[in-house]
Amino acid sequence: MASTIQLKTGTGSAVPSSLTQGEVGINIDNGLVYYGSGSGNSVKQLESFTHISASGEISGSGTGSFAHIKVPKMTGGVDNSVVILDADGVLRTDEIDEGVWGGKGTVLTTADESGTVEVTSAFEFTNSNASIPTASVATKLTTLRATSNDEFYPTFVSSVNSSAAAETFYTPTTGLAFNPSTKTLTIDNITASQIETNSHITASGNISASGIITASSAQFNDTYGIETDKIRRSSDSSNTTKILLNDEVIKFNTGNSSVETLKLQESSSTFVGHITASGNISGTIRGKQLQVITANFKDNCGTTEHYIPLVGPPDEQTSGVKEQNAMIMPCSGKIKEVHLRMHWTSNTGTAHVLPVEDITWRIYGRDALKRMNGVDLLSSFTMTNPTQGSSSSDNYRSHVVAGGGQAFDVGDAIMISMQWASTGPTNSADRMYVTVVVEFDWDTISY
Repeated sequence: MASTIQLKTGTGSAVPSSLTQGEVGINIDNGLVYYGSGSGNSVKQLESFTHISASGEISGSGTGSFAHIKVPKMTGGVDNSVVILDADGVLRTDEIDEGVWGGKGTVLTTADESGTVEVTSAFEFTNSNASIPTASVATKLTTLRATSNDEFYPTFVSSVNSSAAAETFYTPTTGLAFNPSTKTLTIDNITASQIETNSHITASGNISASGIITASSAQFNDTYGIETDKIRRSSDSSNTTKILLNDEVIKFNTGNSSVETLKLQESSSTFVGHITASGNISGTIRGKQLQVITANFKDNCGTTEHYIPLVGPPDEQTSGVKEQNAMIMPCSGKIKEVHLRMHWTSNTGTAHVLPVEDITWRIYGRDALKRMNGVDLLSSFTMTNPTQGSSSSDNYRSHVVAGGGQAFDVGDAIMISMQWASTGPTNSADRMYVTVVVEFDWDTISY
């Protein structure tokens, strides 16, 4: 007959208050086992086991503490969940990068506390249909250094991505390359607000800028040369143009674009100021030249208008179309100035006093297309009669023709007359010394 060992039992939340040493009790509701320990009949709960083996599940509502957990064989999972030992010593589940299993994703590991992130290339994507891995945010990358004589292509991200989503990296194989051995950056086209370099910039195409290109010097070896409209110093203001290239004309200015000192063009050149040369100036020299015409004569003119002898001194005439008075101009020009001194026999003696009166000068012309049978008044001016004192500034008179001078054209006939207002010279030996300054523009001739 079998023997039965009957244990002390309890239900609910009952816990035995006293058990003799070796005596066992069990709560049949929660399954907790208690045993007596020592001579004092103290009660202890059965919690520690040397080994626990189970063919089914082992579960608990509390926390289990283990020095080691050994799992000889475990069935593989189908997702990215793994068991980790957390900082508080508790086993928990977490999600890892799919790249660990060789799937989509990139394995990133933090090398140190500074945040340096290394890309671990422990696998290769050999499947042509595999998706490009996507990495999390990396503050630093561990790179490989290269100094070989080869072209390296940079990596870019698309400007289309305006969100914070993962970027796709692209490597262009044309347009931009760097050779670390020769320290040469090759760029097909550059658009930038500012470019600084400590070496040369070489371009087989155009270099253009909407701003300023600043350099200590510029050298152009190609015969193609420089294309520009304006040239000025870097210290000049923005409205200052030293050299202006416009419609086959080169203009040099001393200040802003309105102060022109030199103009070079195909048919002529204009110099504002003197031309000084230490050597010879050869060839045909043309331009605007001043010429002096003397028209001295003597006569008792009185108050009758007389035409000075521009071409045939000393014979003045009262008609402007006489051969001594009409000068045919070989080119365009201007009558610039008239000078006058006198010596009158009619006022000889100790006084040498000439009457103080006005002289009216008139400049006449005759157009090249008209007959030489008359004159046409062009302009006039008034001059005070000179004196003939022993020493006086009034012995000499001159007049600069207003408006820069009285203009005439090639082929025109020019005549100049003078007329005293009240008395005038009254002796046939009274002398008038007349000099006329004419500006001839030799650029207007046809040969």
